[in-house]
Amino acid sequence: MRIPNWVIYGFYTALIVSTFFYVRSVEFDSIASQNKVYAQLDSNTIQKVSIGTSSKPLYIASWQPFIDSGEWGYVSNTSLLKPGFTPKNLVKVPVTHSEPTNMRINTVISQPLKNLFNKAETEGYNLIVASAYRSIEDQQTLVDEFVAARGEAAAREFVATPRGSEHHTGLAVDIDDNSPQCKIDSFTCSLSPDSAAWLASNAPEFGFIIRYPEGKKSITGIAAEQWHFRYVGVPLAQKLTESGLTFDEFISQVAPGRIDSK
Repeated sequence: MRIPNWVIYGFYTALIVSTFFYVRSVEFDSIASQNKVYAQLDSNTIQKVSIGTSSKPLYIASWQPFIDSGEWGYVSNTSLLKPGFTPKNLVKVPVTHSEPTNMRINTVISQPLKNLFNKAETEGYNLIVASAYRSIEDQQTLVDEFVAARGEAAAREFVATPRGSEHHTGLAVDIDDNSPQCKIDSFTCSLSPDSAAWLASNAPEFGFIIRYPEGKKSITGIAAEQWHFRYVGVPLAQKLTESGLTFDEFISQVAPGRIDSK
């Protein structure tokens, strides 16, 4: 019996779609950061990466997410962005935020951030974005002001060096409780324990992680910041949160070459 063409086309379409979502899924177990990656990623092909003794592989389609402005772009005090770096596709923050009125973020996180704030409002949490995209020049000003107010030691602990801040990418935001004072001056903002707990539980659902968790300073190089959220996409955000791995540990295992200074 001859199989109708529409049945054949339907089968292959379903196969292609299911394969795409399978490959794009991110799965890995909670493992120590020193575990090595046992596969070499190629920039243009899909690779299956085995991490340590984990039975759950990690699938990566390309290096694209790891570029400086990508969802997995790694930026830190030891992995600086190139001089003059400026992200593309910056848009105005779509939720309540502090001054300046033209505060911006990467367009990639605009809708996820809006969805997060909508859920917060529905559940009784009144939040505000206290900080978003910052240029390298803005970061230098922030460092200078912090040093003048609290000294160099405190600045090194709490403020990223210029070119080493995730805020340069537009993929990171500081979220606090909304208040009249915070809306005018972000330095007066604060995050209550209840709001912090709600964000920690709900932010991964929208692709955001607490970038500098409590007790991880030796790994991240930054003191705990329960208000600093980085967008990495929903699958990775959920898996990192479940496993307890920091973003630094994820990068060091999957793409160790990306941690080197640029």
